Formats: sequence, structure tokens, C-alpha cells
Amino acid sequence: MGIGTTMICGITEASPVTASSVIAAKYDLNTLCKAYPAIAVPPMDFLYLTLQMSRQTRSSLYENTEQASGTGERSARGKSLKAAVVPIAKISRSASGRGNKASLKVIVMVFNKDMAVIVLYNKVMSSLSSFFSSFFKKEVSILGIDIGSSAIKVIQLKKKRGRAVLETYGELALGPYAGIEVGRAVSLSTEKTVEAIKDIMREAKTTTLACGAALPLSSSLITFVSVPPVPEKQLGEVVAIEARKYIPVPLNEVLLDWSVIPKEDSYVTDEDSTKTEKSGFDVLVVAIHNEYINNYQAIMSGSGLNPSFYEIEIFSAIRAVVDQGLATNMIIDFGARSTKLYIIERGILRACHIINKGSQDITLALSKALSIPVAEAETMKRSYGLKGGPEYKELSEIITVNLDYIFYEANAALLNYQKKYQKNVGKVILVGGGVLLKGFTDLAKISFQTGVQYADPFGKLETPAFLAEEFAEAGPEFAVAIGAALRRLSELE
Repeated sequence: MGIGTTMICGITEASPVTASSVIAAKYDLNTLCKAYPAIAVPPMDFLYLTLQMSRQTRSSLYENTEQASGTGERSARGKSLKAAVVPIAKISRSASGRGNKASLKVIVMVFNKDMAVIVLYNKVMSSLSSFFSSFFKKEVSILGIDIGSSAIKVIQLKKKRGRAVLETYGELALGPYAGIEVGRAVSLSTEKTVEAIKDIMREAKTTTLACGAALPLSSSLITFVSVPPVPEKQLGEVVAIEARKYIPVPLNEVLLDWSVIPKEDSYVTDEDSTKTEKSGFDVLVVAIHNEYINNYQAIMSGSGLNPSFYEIEIFSAIRAVVDQGLATNMIIDFGARSTKLYIIERGILRACHIINKGSQDITLALSKALSIPVAEAETMKRSYGLKGGPEYKELSEIITVNLDYIFYEANAALLNYQKKYQKNVGKVILVGGGVLLKGFTDLAKISFQTGVQYADPFGKLETPAFLAEEFAEAGPEFAVAIGAALRRLSELE
């Protein structure tokens, strides 16, 4: 039969395939699929089992095959009988709850209601083992963790039919854990942070501990250096030498990583490529102090989480909100403690800038100017923003003054980039909880004189359609968590 010595439900090539030789284990189709998730069979175009049986046994086979698959075919005649040919989608629905449109067929053979045998007709894959391992592979869930200055965001995803599917998500304010108001930036101890993570995981009803974690930009140093033309093997040593000029501590105290930024036109001609090699390289250098990494590892360990990586939030946000393409975009991440600016070109970070003013500064300014408690100022800011009307004129003026400063600094960084690289930014993408302030986008459009839009990271996920508006509003806050989760999900492939 060409099966070799591979076991298929206890049958080998050396064994005669008859009804009496099959193990009478009372397997139904679902049980069989669970019992034999990966059957390693050498590549072949067509594999089948032929039975020699009595007319009574054949009648039983027809009856039970139709019951198992719903599409039994009575085309076989005589003493030799091939089992019914059934589309793979029908088997997959009964075996794993989902269909599969691959051009494969399944042959189901039932022996006197005792056992079913699955045999594949394969014209797509080179190995039946790869099909079984992928087709019956258990869906794995993962988490994305974003510990911000004022809140923790967590999101749980799984992959289904090649799409990232949202399972659950949640956000928890950190102010109360430090004994201050919601919306305030805090610096919690390891123990308090662990407590908060456990609380949000319980409230969001997460079911996995596998995760990817995002580190705040403030914990790192990101810079761009130019290195002279050197052989590729020596590039790491040269980058380390250049990095010493920008890192204020010994290199053995930091985790150092770097990436060469490709020249835009280096691929056009051989002559251009030669010029690029002669002119050297632009390199993105990232450094994180070991002490901060150790602290984060303690938090993850105390929370019971199993992170496969730590990455700076800027790269998580880029993955979640920037589409592939050649356009140059600027991301504004308006957080509680600070505002971060990232300029992205062809999906690559080209510039970043931190403005030490965030949404909590607006709240504190309102509290002081209006002589009201901080909690009341936070409520007013969220309720009315810049859309409060004439009776809230003073509120709008205070908010506008603070935003004008942030937009002025952002424009200065933007103009510096445009002057240096002779390129314009196509659009501004808004990220972070602060950008949900009412009227924020209107003021941003006036300031930047270009397209401004909210980030839509949930658009990269499969989510319930009836919650589209909620996800659109929550998107800017969960961009970093979703970006970390998407990277962790990609590691499963």
C-alpha cells in the first residue's frame, strides 16, 4: 500500500488490512482526531486503504460512513471497497470546529461502527505530517502588556484562520495604588505594580501567561549615529565605540542594540550602492540600563507572566498603527506624564523626541486656576475638553494654552526633520489616552496643517462588529499593548 512502517490507527504495511485486524476501540471521528493529531506519512499523491470484506460488512460501512461524514458515496462495487471521499471542510467542522478551503480530501473508513480511519488525498502539501500538525494544532492565546505612567493596559489575542482575533482586553488606572487621583502619573514599587497586574488580569479574565511586554520610552536612550564605511564583521565594534559618545554610563551597565538604517536609494543602481558603501552607514542605537531590565523581570516574575521579549513602546506603537508603505508619518503619543513624538519613514524610525508635558499637566493647571480639587478638574477635562461652550470659556483657554506649548514643540521637531531630509510628513497619527480630549484633533489640524487621525490598532484585529465604535474610541490607548501582542503572536508561526 505504500504506507511503509508508519502506524495508522495500529495498522502497518505488514498487517493485512481487514475488518478483523482493526483494533475495536469504539472510536468515533472526533475521538480519532484527538487521539492521532499528527500522522507522519511520506509524501505521495494518493493514499488509500482497500478492504476485503463481506457484503454485510460493506453495508455497515456505507451506513456508518454516511453517518460520520454526511456525504458517503456508494460508488464502490465488488469485494474491493474504497471508503467514501469527503470534502475536508466537512471533516474539519466535526473535528476541530472550523473549515479549511485547502484542496485536500479525506477518506473516512468505518469498520462495523468500531473505528474510523482518516486517510488523505494530498495534491497541495509535500507531507501529510505537516498538514496534520498545522490542521489540528491547538489555538494558543497570548498577551500584550503595556505598563504606562498612569494606567496598565492588557490585551489577549489568538490566531485563527491567519487573523489575529481579540479575546479580551482591559485597562486599570494606577493612581489609586499610590493613593492619588485617577489619571495622575505614578512611580509604583515592584510589589504594587505586581498587585495591579494581577488585578487587571483577573478583571479582564485573561487565560494565558505567555506575553510580550512593552517598556516605556523614558527607560531607554535612543539615538542615531553615523559610522564610517567598514566591513560588516567590524560594524558592531564601530557602533559600540560611537555609542559611548551618547551613553552616559559604562556600556557593561546597559543592554545595547542597534540596527542599520537602509539608504533610500541604495538599491537603485550599482553606482549608487558603491556610493553608499563609501559614505558609511546611519545606525539606530538603543540602550536600556540593566537595572531597569532587572526590575521589569521581577515584575513579570511576581505576576506569574512569561514574557518572550521586552521592547520599547515606540516599536510596539509603530507595529500597531503604521501601515506598510513609503509615506512619512508622525506619531504623537500624548500620555499622562509626557508627550512622545516619532517620525516614521518607510516603516522605519527616523526621529524621536520627548516633550516633558502630558495630560496630567492640563488637569493640575485646571485645578490651580479654578481652585478646584484635582479629581474634579480631571472630570471636567474629560467631560468637556475644548467643547464646553461659552459657559466653560476659561476651561477651554487653560487647555488651549497647554496644548499650544506641546504643538509648538512638536512642530519644531517636525520642521527640523523636514529641513534635514527635505521631506514632508504625510499625516499625523494620534496615540495615547490624552488624545481623546474633546476638540484635540481640531486644534491639532490647525497647528500641523496636515492630515490628523486617531490610531486604529483594533483595525488589525478580528473584533465583534457591533462594538466597532467602542474599539475606535479605545484604539489610541491600546496601541502599545496591541503592538506587543502582535509581535508575540507572530512568534508562534
